[in-house]
Amino acid sequence: MLLRIVAIVVVAPTAVLLVNANKIDVRIPVALGFVLVPLSYALLAEETTASSHFWMFATALVISGAGFACLFSPVANVTIRSLPAAQATQGLAIFKMSLLMGGSVASTGLGIIYDHDAASYQSLLRGSASLGHLANAGANLTAGAYASLVAQQAAILAFADNSKWVALAALPMLPLVLMLKKPPA
Repeated sequence: MLLRIVAIVVVAPTAVLLVNANKIDVRIPVALGFVLVPLSYALLAEETTASSHFWMFATALVISGAGFACLFSPVANVTIRSLPAAQATQGLAIFKMSLLMGGSVASTGLGIIYDHDAASYQSLLRGSASLGHLANAGANLTAGAYASLVAQQAAILAFADNSKWVALAALPMLPLVLMLKKPPA
């Protein structure tokens, strides 16, 4: 998580400064964000295994931090700048509320998908393997260790599936960037 934060701290101010100075169109960092975020989740889906260690996820975390910084910082800045001063406070409140609502709905939806996938994978793994199968393969597991292994593998597969869903859900948003208009200077 720290790597994601470092990427956000570096990329967010850079993107905002470039947009505010009219060096780049706001659509550029937003489009970049809509490319980087799905890429990071695709990497997470590919790197997620029982033997994965922290550093295997480092690249995906940095990419996602940069992507989120490209998405939210310039859009928030342009949104607030485009409002009359008298409406800036209310506009910021509505903007933040919409971000929180979107995050809440997405988190809840992904939690439901994760739980469903984890239960499905547990059923599938329990049905297709047994202690006998594992013993024949040279594994010496107790029933408790077997149940724990099945739960671990199901959780890993469900997490990888969630990462794939996030990547797939973000990609169709890329064409929406073309609908953004550059705010008046």
